[in-house]
Amino acid sequence: MSASTSGQTSAALMLGVSGLRGIVGKSLTPEVAARYGEAVGSWLASENKTGRPPRVVVGRDSRGSGTMIELATVAVPRPQVPHWLD
Repeated sequence: MSASTSGQTSAALMLGVSGLRGIVGKSLTPEVAARYGEAVGSWLASENKTGRPPRVVVGRDSRGSGTMIELATVAVPRPQVPHWLD
């Protein structure tokens, strides 16, 4: 977290090899998770050279917000990635 000039804090959204990380309700919302899932699905579809739909495994931790973020990530209809596994 970093402090802003007004004294309020802002929550960083981080994306790396471990996935998407942030503070739920601040930088990490269901809308952000859905956009992330949509972007991953689109990228996989564009890079897929197998002729078969890609399969995506979604992992999460056991915190209470994990289910909400997981469901938001896979909720956006993506015909190019029909197989989202948890």
